Amino acid sequence: MATAISTGPYLPKFEHDIFLSYRHIDAPPDPWIEQFCEKLARELTTRLNRVDIWRDTSDLRYGDNWNEEIEKAVSSAAIFIAVLTENYLDSAVCAREFDLYLRRSSHEASNGIESVVVPILRHALKSLPEEFAPYHYTGIFDKESGLELDPGNRANEKGSFYHEVAVLGVQLVRRLQELAGILQHGMTPLFLASMGYGADDRRTDLLCDLLQHDEILLLPEKQYIWNSPILEQRLSADLARAQLCVHIIPPRANDELKAILRKQLERAAKAMKEAGRPMPLVWIPTGSEPHEELRELVDYIHDDLAEQGVEYLDGDSIEKFKTLVYDKVRELRSAPAPAVSSPAPAKLAVVIGPGDMVASGELTRLLSERIDRDSLRIKIESGDALATHADALAECSGCVVIWGDVTESWIQAVLDAKTLSAFRERSALALCVAGTDSDEKATFHARRVHHLRVGGDDFESSLRAFVATAEQPS
Repeated sequence: MATAISTGPYLPKFEHDIFLSYRHIDAPPDPWIEQFCEKLARELTTRLNRVDIWRDTSDLRYGDNWNEEIEKAVSSAAIFIAVLTENYLDSAVCAREFDLYLRRSSHEASNGIESVVVPILRHALKSLPEEFAPYHYTGIFDKESGLELDPGNRANEKGSFYHEVAVLGVQLVRRLQELAGILQHGMTPLFLASMGYGADDRRTDLLCDLLQHDEILLLPEKQYIWNSPILEQRLSADLARAQLCVHIIPPRANDELKAILRKQLERAAKAMKEAGRPMPLVWIPTGSEPHEELRELVDYIHDDLAEQGVEYLDGDSIEKFKTLVYDKVRELRSAPAPAVSSPAPAKLAVVIGPGDMVASGELTRLLSERIDRDSLRIKIESGDALATHADALAECSGCVVIWGDVTESWIQAVLDAKTLSAFRERSALALCVAGTDSDEKATFHARRVHHLRVGGDDFESSLRAFVATAEQPS
C-alpha cells in the first residue's frame, strides 16, 4: 500500500514533491514516521499552499506490481528523503529506492535539475553511510543521548521533535522554491485573471485543464489581496512576466467583482501592448446579451478593448475557448526569438553596512540567477558615506539596504540619507532583512520603503514586485 499526503504537487512537471524512503522497523503504522509525515506536510502546506509527499506504507513489499509502483513514484518525485537508521542500507528495498532516484536524477542533470537527497538521521549513527556522505544531513534525535525524539511530545521548544521537523520544513521550502525557479525556465507564463475571492465553475474548469500542461506556468502564483498596499506591485510583476493573459467574464457580478475584473483587463491590455505581446483573450459566456449589471463591462470589452486588439469570444463553449488559448500558447512557443534585443535594465544598488557582506549574498544571487538583474554593491560605514557614491547611485533604478548585523539606528540613518531621497520618492527604496531575527527587525517600519525578508515565503515574489516598481518610469 502506498500513501501520498497531497494537496497537489507544488512543483510543475513532477507528480510528487517528495519521496520518503525509510526502513520498516515495526509492523505499520510506525508512530515516528506517521507523526513526521503529518508535521512535515503541515509545515510545507502552510508555507507553499500545496505539497505532495509519497511514501510506502505496506509491510508486504514484494511482487511486480509493488516494484512498478515504487519505480513510478521515485521517477516522478523531485526530492528524495531517506530516514536513516543504523541498518537502512541493509534493506534491499531502501537501497533500490535510493538507486532508482539516483538513476533518474542523472538523466535529469542535463536539464539543469540537480538531485536533491536529504538524509534524515532518526537516531545517532556510528558513521554516516558513504553513499550519503555528499549530502547535507539533518539529525532529528536527542543530541545528548543520541536517541530518537518522542513524536508524541507536541512541545515546540528548541530540540523537540516538533521543532526539529519545523526547521527541516523551512529548509525544504527553500529547496522546493529553488527547484521551482529552475523548472519554470522555458515554460510559458500565462496570466489567468482572478475572480476575486469567489469561485467560478468555468474558471475552475480552465484552471484544472491548464495545470495538466507542463509547458504552462500559471500566474498569479498566490491569491491577490485587493486592498493591500502592495497589490499594484504584485500585479505589475505578474503582468511583466506573462506572455499571455486570459480572462473570463462571469454571468453575474457585484460592484466589487466588476471593479476587480476591469482593473485586470485594463492593466493586462496596457502591459501586453507595451511589451509587444499578444493582446488578452476574453471569454464572455453570456454572449452579447449579458445581465444588466455586466452590460457596461461587456460594452467596454466589445468597443474599447476590441479596438485595441483584445480578442474575445461571445457565448459558445468553454472547450472552444480552451482551443483558442492553447492555439495561442502553441504560437508563442513556436515563434522565433525577437531579433532586436531590448536595452539592459538599470542596475539595482545594494547598500551594505559593516559585517553584512555575507548577508547580502542571497539577495544578489537571486537578482542575478533568477531575476536577471545586475546589482551594484556599495559597502559603507555610515549613512554620510553614501554621498561619495551619488553618481553611481544615479545610474541605478532602485536601492536595497541590507539589515543583517547592523543596528536599528544605523539603518534609520541610512534610510534618511539625502542621497537616497530620490529612491524613496519613487517608491524605489527597499529594506531587506537578513540574518538573525530580532524584535527591532520585526517591528521596524519606514514610510515609502518596501520591506523584504531573506528566506521569507514570498521573498522572491516580493523582490520581483519591487524590481518591477523600481523600473517603472518616474
